[in-house]
Amino acid sequence: MSTALILGPVRLDTRSVVRFSVTDGWQYPDHDVVETKPKLQWTGTQLRSASIGLCFHMRWCDPAAEMAALHGLGGAVRAWPLMRGTGAWLGRFVVTNLSETDRWTTPDGAPLWVEADLKLTEWAGQPLTGIGPALVRAIATPLLRRLR
Repeated sequence: MSTALILGPVRLDTRSVVRFSVTDGWQYPDHDVVETKPKLQWTGTQLRSASIGLCFHMRWCDPAAEMAALHGLGGAVRAWPLMRGTGAWLGRFVVTNLSETDRWTTPDGAPLWVEADLKLTEWAGQPLTGIGPALVRAIATPLLRRLR
């Protein structure tokens, strides 16, 4: 199974990732000027945000275990490195929202098919994890080679 994304210690495979988007932004507040149009001033880059649509099905994974791992990432209250399966560095992100929808369950309520939406926001401060892009690449490159 191919890896689509790696978020901290959690690998998300290509079957599970159904949607992935990254949003970048730049801030340009406007300033009123007498008798003419307002002026724009670039004040900085906005924090990057990412949204991941996920589907966990009993045919290829344990949906409850996958959701527990994602809840663990959010509950850890720290920034995690986010990388594509190719090893491309996307930044350090914190989990800001995780929504879960059970599609199928066993009679006792154990999930068989779960759809989830994971929202991430870039952490631009000092590394909470102590892991920088160079170290993550050095660790992930051999792992990714073994997965291919």
